[in-house]
Amino acid sequence: MAKKFRITPLLVVVALLAAFGLVSLTEAPPAGAATSITVTTNADELNADGDCSLREAVQTVNTGAAVDACPAGSNHIVLPTGAFSLSSALVVRKPMVLTGGGRLTDNNPGFVTAIDGFGSGSTPVAPYDFQIAAGGALTLERLTVQTAATAMISAHAGAGALTLTGIDTYDGGFGIPAFVTVDSPVVATGIAFQNYYSAVGTTDRGSITVSESTASSPSVCAFCAGSGSITVQHVSTTNLRTTTGPITVTRSYVGNATSFGSGSNPSIWSDSGAITIDSSSVAYSGAGVRSGGGTSTVRSSTLRPLTSGPAVSLSGSASLTATNSILSCASAVGVHSGGHNITDGSCGFAATGDQVADPKVNPTTIGPARNNSTTIDVGFLPVLGSPAIDKGADCGPVDQRGFSRPVDGDRDLTPTCDVGSVEIRPAVALVGDWDGNGTDTPGVVSGKAFQLRNSNSAGSPDLIPKLGNGSGIPIAGDWNGDGIDTIGVVQGDTWYLSNSNTAAKADITFTFSTAGGIPVVGDWDGDGIDTPGVVRGAAWSIRNTNTSGPPTTTFTFGTATSRPVVGDWDGNGTDSPGSVDGKTWRVVNGLGTGPVTTFSYGAAGPAIAGDWDGNGADGPARVGQTSTRLRWYLKNALAPGVADLTFDYGNLATF
Repeated sequence: MAKKFRITPLLVVVALLAAFGLVSLTEAPPAGAATSITVTTNADELNADGDCSLREAVQTVNTGAAVDACPAGSNHIVLPTGAFSLSSALVVRKPMVLTGGGRLTDNNPGFVTAIDGFGSGSTPVAPYDFQIAAGGALTLERLTVQTAATAMISAHAGAGALTLTGIDTYDGGFGIPAFVTVDSPVVATGIAFQNYYSAVGTTDRGSITVSESTASSPSVCAFCAGSGSITVQHVSTTNLRTTTGPITVTRSYVGNATSFGSGSNPSIWSDSGAITIDSSSVAYSGAGVRSGGGTSTVRSSTLRPLTSGPAVSLSGSASLTATNSILSCASAVGVHSGGHNITDGSCGFAATGDQVADPKVNPTTIGPARNNSTTIDVGFLPVLGSPAIDKGADCGPVDQRGFSRPVDGDRDLTPTCDVGSVEIRPAVALVGDWDGNGTDTPGVVSGKAFQLRNSNSAGSPDLIPKLGNGSGIPIAGDWNGDGIDTIGVVQGDTWYLSNSNTAAKADITFTFSTAGGIPVVGDWDGDGIDTPGVVRGAAWSIRNTNTSGPPTTTFTFGTATSRPVVGDWDGNGTDSPGSVDGKTWRVVNGLGTGPVTTFSYGAAGPAIAGDWDGNGADGPARVGQTSTRLRWYLKNALAPGVADLTFDYGNLATF
């Protein structure tokens, strides 16, 4: 078996690294006492040779008296980097905090503090790395705890809390849990639990609370409890199991251990405790959720089989209500609908918005790397044409990733919840003169990345500036009159405008109400600078400066259901409104007044306008789609007919 510092691939998706900070001491040290105990040797010793070992530092906190060169007066132990191989358990009898110099998944090998139970050999000899006695409590920060003979951390009855912040645990292939407690609460944040042949953590009566972490066990439940509770938030893990304790899963991914009951045990299982699942994805083989009692709820979640089996299996007095979720049922007995679910018909749902359909969702990566690992977050993403897109309700403020919801997933200009755990964010098309050559060319926005191209042709982006957090409405315009269009984002009523497409930042910030409307931009007064507007049905409100304040002008154009479009239709240097209903375009060379030009062009897809040939006047365009790409149809004249230029640019991928 491998010994200390062995790094192996993580088995599951790794959660976001939590921000590190020292835990407050339980009491202020007396005047003149040490504010911390600094360990000066990696040797496992308890003697009087003039240094301070980890074992001596723990003994100092336990007794309140100096041991060897470890000063008394603090319960905060600071460890250097390197390996600490223990020949016997470190017994924790008083509350103490241990802070290391780094962990394995920081991917900085020269700055790792690792504690193991190998002693001087290659087989674990210490039964535990840490043993928390009654009256003791332990906080571990910024280090790796790995292999021991029985468990890495054990807490006896009457022990205080075990708090883990920004650490790794690794069983080295010896099949031991990270922690075993009787009644101690366990709070873990930003952890990479790597257990290959055992449970990650078990408790009898204590609570287990895990956030921003990853955990896996292929042979048993990752977290197991008796009457204690299990709570996970933004965690990627395998099976959760209690006897009578409740289980709460929020914004997480719960998979199924490959060897736990031959892979057929439920991913989330309580004999009689209530189960609550919100904005989460559950993958299973035997069943997604099994309950034998209590009242359970599933909201805005996706439960899908890895092989086969029902998402929900109830027995005894158990009941479950599902809302805005994708699932199936072993039986309709005890299962209730809160509306807007997608099932295969096995649940018997018939509430408002319920559908019997193939949800067309695929397991996919939906987030960035977590805990500096090479693995990434997983969830079930609706594909194009999914009946989950914009067919839900009561989805909550954020999805599994923490992205705002609802959004306009089907491009009908109405933000509506998607059914399930993940709210798709379709690629957004916009145009601008990105290089100042007088011709408008395409841009595609995914999240906060603006993919801008300097020619009306297929190919790769020439510029990829980023602005905002990915949840705002992307816009583009010439904000400073230099002849170059640059990017912007509207977030609520706040407008963030950048004057650069290379070093993008919010150079201009102001508020202009968008409540109940669609943001637009245009050079309304012909001064060479684009400024804001908002369209509410047929009512337009525009402002002639990029500053906070009320509208400069209001007028009416279009209909309550038409899509607004803005362009310089006659090439006079001033932008004017337009409206699109289906194929019908209506444009006017004035702010709501003057002769209206009406023509038919295009079909489905966003309607936009731009100067495609550099003649100073804008023409219409429609943006359709192939199976994977956006397809652009550009026309130079305000007239019916075929496109003058057609090309594919921009991935149609949603995220």
